[in-house]
Amino acid sequence: MQQEKGSADAVRLLDPLKLRYFSPSELLRLFCFDPPRDVGPESFVWPDAISTKTKYRLIGNSVNVEVVRRLIEYLFA
Repeated sequence: MQQEKGSADAVRLLDPLKLRYFSPSELLRLFCFDPPRDVGPESFVWPDAISTKTKYRLIGNSVNVEVVRRLIEYLFA
């Protein structure tokens, strides 16, 4: 099976779809950790020792800051 863990060809199956992964910086903007580029500079800085794979894992375990803000506002309203 192509999708088994460790299969080198598993990712190649997606090539015809012309898809790409979001970068960690793009994901941080989607999760509202950083302001949009036209509003201001990026404020979130990763430590140098963090690998790209770890960045994806950490972002995947986080929540959207804007959603949490709105939920807290709703709870206190």
